[in-house]
Amino acid sequence: MFNDLEPKLLWKHFAHICQIPHCSGREAALRDSLLGLARERGWDGQVDDVGNLVIYVPAKPGHESAQTVVLQGHMDMVCEKNNDTDHDFQTQGIDAYSDGEMVRARGTTLGADNGIAIAAALALADDPDAVHGPLEILCTVEEETGLTGAAGVDGDLIHGRVLINIDTEEEGAVYVGCAGGGDQDGTLTPARVDAPEGTVAVQIKVGGLLGGHSGLDVHLGRGNAVVLLTRLIHQGLGGGLITGVDTFGGGNLHNAIPREATGVVRVPEDKLSYFEQMVQARLATESEALGEVDPGLTMATEVIEATGTTIAPDDIGPFVGMLLELPPGVVAMSEEIEGLVETSNNLAVVKDVDGALTVKTSSRSSVAEELTKLRDFICRTMEKVGCEVDRDEGYPGWEPDMDSKLLARAKRVYSEQFGKDVEVKAIHAGLECGIIGERIPGMDTISIGPTIFSPHSPDERIEIATVGKFWTFFAALMADLAAE
Repeated sequence: MFNDLEPKLLWKHFAHICQIPHCSGREAALRDSLLGLARERGWDGQVDDVGNLVIYVPAKPGHESAQTVVLQGHMDMVCEKNNDTDHDFQTQGIDAYSDGEMVRARGTTLGADNGIAIAAALALADDPDAVHGPLEILCTVEEETGLTGAAGVDGDLIHGRVLINIDTEEEGAVYVGCAGGGDQDGTLTPARVDAPEGTVAVQIKVGGLLGGHSGLDVHLGRGNAVVLLTRLIHQGLGGGLITGVDTFGGGNLHNAIPREATGVVRVPEDKLSYFEQMVQARLATESEALGEVDPGLTMATEVIEATGTTIAPDDIGPFVGMLLELPPGVVAMSEEIEGLVETSNNLAVVKDVDGALTVKTSSRSSVAEELTKLRDFICRTMEKVGCEVDRDEGYPGWEPDMDSKLLARAKRVYSEQFGKDVEVKAIHAGLECGIIGERIPGMDTISIGPTIFSPHSPDERIEIATVGKFWTFFAALMADLAAE
């Protein structure tokens, strides 16, 4: 698949990972394959109670007394595809390819987040020329759906106290901190009535948006299809052009910005042309606001045959208004780190299931107090319109340790390899480092990786040149750590 790409061992392992379905919650096949690979090489491997895999790789001769290093990544991937892509994530691998500059997937997410981490760790262990001390390769489960694996990791299986997480997506940077976060779900079952006489059912489709990672891409100002559809419905309700909402929804994952949303509304037949004009005017307004940031926005309408009931304006209006009160995107920027988002919220999913409307929001902040305040506000806003609210426990952030010995070593090694300083950063996303650090005290941690664009969307791609640079840095750092 990637025979011409360097480093060959890394791309070989990544190609193997791509061939095995491994959506969140369905990592068993990949885990079994990795465990089999380890045992073929004579390495021990253990699986803990939540499904995490630890592979124990002996040190290279002469480096047995070096400190044990934990190399960590997650086995699961976000499984997103374009509507016109025929792909079954449960049975099919990823159709990945190289265009010369990037490795991409045809119509789906690629899974470089975080298959590249597992591939890099295995390549290091397989490389006869690589120098390293004892390794513990920690492959966690369900990172994308709630950091479940990190939260349940069995600390008794981990002996190293130096952790290199390979789940940041910017070559030339070492990450030392991340945001904490949590999800809030609200469910409302509104009354339904027969559709008003003299109305037609109109399907509205919002699409063409870039989407992306709700933490890493939130500062870019991309469009949220759920928000845009909600604004359109709100305007139609207010102007009397919508007299009922049969259904509406969009988004699939808590940590992905929704790219598409669909609704079916009731429009008075004699006002259909005015409604369509309103949609086109709204499209023009939203497109102008998004500009070149997200230029592909579409809003399409189609009169359809529809039976059954609808939700009257008085019953759907409060729910729609509630959605518009929820903060979309960036809430606050960091005062300490320039350009870093401090607090954000993703209106991630709205679903209509058997007459019940459910909304899922995902909140993040690097300041624990601000995260709590935001989550409290969201829950109160949902409860105000009668929603039944479910709030998860969330996960902690990772506080930077600028005096870290591992960080100092990484900075020195990078400078030696490339003749320039590495950037030291924090990330507005949930990394497993903070949770693992809570589970296993005394861990000295950094996070690194090659450059990945648009994770969590079908436009996900990894820049080939940065994989080579990352590998040079990673291998040199591991050799340096083995020299003790």
